[in-house]
Amino acid sequence: MENLAPPYQFVLNLVQELESGVPARVAVKKYVQEARGEFADQLLSWQLLTEQGKGVLFQKQKDKMNAFRRSIFDLLDYSLQGVSILEPLHLLEKELRDVSEQRLDAHLGTLPFKLMLPLMLFQFPALLTLIMGPLVVHLMQEVK
Repeated sequence: MENLAPPYQFVLNLVQELESGVPARVAVKKYVQEARGEFADQLLSWQLLTEQGKGVLFQKQKDKMNAFRRSIFDLLDYSLQGVSILEPLHLLEKELRDVSEQRLDAHLGTLPFKLMLPLMLFQFPALLTLIMGPLVVHLMQEVK
């Protein structure tokens, strides 16, 4: 599931860290050090701006994100205010899992049609040659 849904991976990681007693800020810092990619860069940007007290500047970046990422950053902002975010994170985790499964099912549903083209172009002619080859050779010998 690597790079399938970085926000989902982050939420899973954050829930696990919060349940083990680690503060959200420390969990984010740890995740940013280990993860790579666009979402990790957004988390790093959020972390640096909030540490400098310029969290308002991150609002412009947040407006360009999808709803799930905005929800994650809103929950992180609430955690800095001392609000417990574990229950909303569990709900967000369930939503993200459901959306990931729906996207995966939609992608898997199109695979048989996408895989049919190589089958028709490459394997079917070879099978046809294998079956029809001896027949054609036999007919050529009888014509001579």
